[in-house]
Amino acid sequence: MATVTAEFPPESSRDEIETALNELLSEYPQLARFTAYVEFLRLTGGAHIHNQDYSLGIYGFGGYLVTSFDEGLFLDKDRFFLFGETLYHSHPEPVHVFAFDLKADTDLVFTSPVERSDYALCAASFLDLLNRFASGAYPNQFPKT
Repeated sequence: MATVTAEFPPESSRDEIETALNELLSEYPQLARFTAYVEFLRLTGGAHIHNQDYSLGIYGFGGYLVTSFDEGLFLDKDRFFLFGETLYHSHPEPVHVFAFDLKADTDLVFTSPVERSDYALCAASFLDLLNRFASGAYPNQFPKT
């Protein structure tokens, strides 16, 4: 079990989210083919998901709960689009980022310690990543540093 807090509550303006999403897709058009991720952003605007084991932030548009796409650079090595980060309460360092390879045809998810760019495959898709957190099969729960 985990608590999911959307960046934008359901009563938020859909126009505001659509505008922000269209701007993101304009800057990173490759994301359009990652439909589950795009739909997640469309519904939530980003989210913070946490329980006693972990804290997972899926970056979004508002900057209230999670890092906003307006706050920085999200492309690493000209191919990895950073979309979230996690820390595990029992092993808080290092924080890990999650990324899509924009040169891939599918939404494979990669992870790396935030201070390095050593990406390793950690989930078969965005939905697989969310399912892994939901089931307790956390990716890189105790990564080597």
